[in-house]
Amino acid sequence: MCANWRQTAWEMDTSEIDTLFTNLQRTSSTVEKTINDVLKKSGSSRVMASIQPNIPVSMRQKKHARTSKPLTAVHSHFQFKVRPKRKFEYIKYPDLAIGRSQHREPAMFMKKGLDEVTPEVVNDIIQAVITDIQNALGGD
Repeated sequence: MCANWRQTAWEMDTSEIDTLFTNLQRTSSTVEKTINDVLKKSGSSRVMASIQPNIPVSMRQKKHARTSKPLTAVHSHFQFKVRPKRKFEYIKYPDLAIGRSQHREPAMFMKKGLDEVTPEVVNDIIQAVITDIQNALGGD
């Protein structure tokens, strides 16, 4: 769901719901689209909004990533990747403890932000899928 820039990647653990995805694909023809829509419309923006307040701010007098909109999401099937915009690619250094942040503890603000909002995103997906199934079955 969220990837970092090097070999380190953080992903939402979907092992518990992989079987659910398979069964839902047989239940409703629009479930895949529903899940992808939730991830695209609200999931990625929630994750980015959760990550942004955790971005470290340097002492330099400049426009900082935390007070801008430094992140963008790249969507694909059942997933999205959160990446910094080109102007703000420097935020990968404290997160991975590379470059000028070498020999420091990784900030891991990307993972922290993702972990904070994952339950909300999963709940949004579940609610959308339930609604989709009810509509497909003619329920209320």
